[in-house]
Amino acid sequence: MSLSKIREKIDCIDREILEKLNERMQLALQTGKFKLQISDRQREMQILERIRKYSMLLPLIESDFAERIFSEFIKESHRLQGEEEQ
Repeated sequence: MSLSKIREKIDCIDREILEKLNERMQLALQTGKFKLQISDRQREMQILERIRKYSMLLPLIESDFAERIFSEFIKESHRLQGEEEQ
């Protein structure tokens, strides 16, 4: 496969990741309607633990890296739901 084809595929994957992330954020906004408060530390810890375990099954993704990414997703979900970082 040529370098240009590899880059084209990477660009496509980047777009798909952003579209899925946008979809995730839309769902996070919807969850706000069902919660008394924006932050649910127990749920957040469950998500991060699940991500850590799943990432261990993937050969190229370090679990710390995956956890950092999802921690940022959670922070952005809080922002969208109107919670300021404390």
